[in-house]
Amino acid sequence: MQSAKKYLHLRDGGDLLRIAMVLALVLGVIATHVVMRSSADLSPWKGGGFGMFSTIDSPGDRILKIQLHTDAGVVNVAAPSQLGDEVSSVLAAPSKQRLTNFAGQVANQIWVTSQFDMDALVAETDPDSAEAITDALVLIAESASVQAVDEELFDPEEQRKLEISRVDVTVYRLDAVDATDLRPVVLAQTTISNNSREE
Repeated sequence: MQSAKKYLHLRDGGDLLRIAMVLALVLGVIATHVVMRSSADLSPWKGGGFGMFSTIDSPGDRILKIQLHTDAGVVNVAAPSQLGDEVSSVLAAPSKQRLTNFAGQVANQIWVTSQFDMDALVAETDPDSAEAITDALVLIAESASVQAVDEELFDPEEQRKLEISRVDVTVYRLDAVDATDLRPVVLAQTTISNNSREE
């Protein structure tokens, strides 16, 4: 013990206790990171960052796919902006519970699509004008988009509420096959339908 004190320039037993506490804290963070990495698919870039430079699997490089089964068909949608914090959590650590809760929040949004009169659009479009046809196609594409809106912004004259029967949520991570080939690999997924939740 004397040689350790001399080598580390320890003044008393309190210094040794402080070193032991710091070491225990670091080992605790490492153990927590290992457990979270294996049980919740925690990104190596989070939870202490051990291994962050050994992989391309960071939350910013993960892909979130949301698919709604609606009365108008199956559509892929972007995550609602009001769920930004939840998206970050799901991408960082897509545990089963977190993913299921997120899918429930997605299902509880007000999802709408724009309404327009296709017959009127066709009647107004000059078939000999490329610009008019392009404008009509842009209008159709924009109106076909599905988005989540706040209740107070819903306009029944311009928008139609969609009935959601099922929500599929999948998180992908990029896997390096070789130095030039990255492929998405399913990291976690869940499906909820008609208020029942399933894996």
